[in-house]
Amino acid sequence: MSHKGVRLAIIDEIEIAEAYSLRLLLDPILARIAAENRSTDEIKHLQDILDLLEKTTSLDNMRDRRGLNREFHKTISESAGFNTLERLSEIVWNRFPDWMFYEGLYKEPDSISKRFTREDQEHREILKSIINQNPQLAMDLSKDHIKAFMKEDLMDVFNIPSDVLDKMEKQMGFEQLKQG
Repeated sequence: MSHKGVRLAIIDEIEIAEAYSLRLLLDPILARIAAENRSTDEIKHLQDILDLLEKTTSLDNMRDRRGLNREFHKTISESAGFNTLERLSEIVWNRFPDWMFYEGLYKEPDSISKRFTREDQEHREILKSIINQNPQLAMDLSKDHIKAFMKEDLMDVFNIPSDVLDKMEKQMGFEQLKQG
């Protein structure tokens, strides 16, 4: 008997919460380092991505929007110039079912404009801090972006309880990191 067919990965809320908490850890660090190491070409590329993102706001463009969002964060990761951190970030991105998030938006078409406007504004602020070479602000904005935008969407779209995400943050030691 041959083993043909499609295999579906089942991703549970704990795996999604793990990916969320790892993004909460990695993205701010990468944004901070990118603010110190970015090049003019990388800034231009990030601006071009955001210009396209702001034009990609309909349900028909969800695949393109997902790719552009990923490219924005990947470019920040690359701008940091730390190959190992970049690879770790890629692993985390590959564990997070971002396609499921965008698919979930089809169930809430009335919220798309508001969500994407907010996401675009947060991306613009992160980029501005990178352009201005303000590592602390880049780190803070990136953390806020993940905590506010991603956490809210995980609760709304995936129906993951806040306490599951909060527990994962606590287990990752975010309280200790804030104090240090």
